[in-house]
Amino acid sequence: MKEELLRQHTIIQCLALGFRIYRTNFIPILILSATLLVPPIISSILNLEIEHILFFLTIRLTEAAMTLGIVVLMFQPIFPAIGILKGTRPRLVFGAIHVGILQFIFFLVGSMFAVLPLPLNAILFFCLIISIFAFALAQTIYIIEEERGFRALVASYRLAQTNMPKTIITIILLGTIKLFFFSALFLSFIPNIELNPSENEEVVTQMLTLLQNPEVLSALRWSQYLGYVMVYPFAAIVMVLLYFDLKLKHFTIEEVSLRSRIAYLLPDPVMTPSHSPENPEN
Repeated sequence: MKEELLRQHTIIQCLALGFRIYRTNFIPILILSATLLVPPIISSILNLEIEHILFFLTIRLTEAAMTLGIVVLMFQPIFPAIGILKGTRPRLVFGAIHVGILQFIFFLVGSMFAVLPLPLNAILFFCLIISIFAFALAQTIYIIEEERGFRALVASYRLAQTNMPKTIITIILLGTIKLFFFSALFLSFIPNIELNPSENEEVVTQMLTLLQNPEVLSALRWSQYLGYVMVYPFAAIVMVLLYFDLKLKHFTIEEVSLRSRIAYLLPDPVMTPSHSPENPEN
């Protein structure tokens, strides 16, 4: 696995390798992603306003967790879902949340473009696009390179810039896959609703009426959650592979450094007689 990961791939090869890793380790990845989804589900049940923020941060934490898992797969054949959940250090979690909050702020600011006049809406829309493409590798960079906060965002932008067309195409393809699964799930959950709007009623008003329906809101929520469990871990794996690909184009990746970062997730090396302290000459 290490040899496959530490070499450059085309976009199609990244998708194929990512799917193979996802399929082979589906059960532990499912356990990990479902566990990370617990906070937004609880907030949804309690009707807390922070549900969408928690879900956004859950996606970012999934990217960090998948990065840990992929790096571990370089040195052992089993995806360490339980090890990540039990052994991940608080400092690592808080650092990933910190990067995720910064990503959320950029996304939130960019999402305000629709309610502002020109040229502010155009500028904010540009910020939104930048945050999607330029900062997509921030969590992976935080885990592997230990760059915290804004440094992780800057490092992500610089790395994506080395091959921006490949980064953009990969993210668009993953976004299309996510949209396909979400749409399929939503259509399977959404009830048959007849709004019977008047001829003079605007489309926006119809949409607002639809989104106020409790059954539609429930369908949206569960489509979002199931789509996350099914697709987002795969997308996160592909982004890790993209990171390796972009990094190897201009730099080398030190295996010793990678191993030191995930040493607490690896089993202790077996001490053999030939490598024991009593035989230092060997």
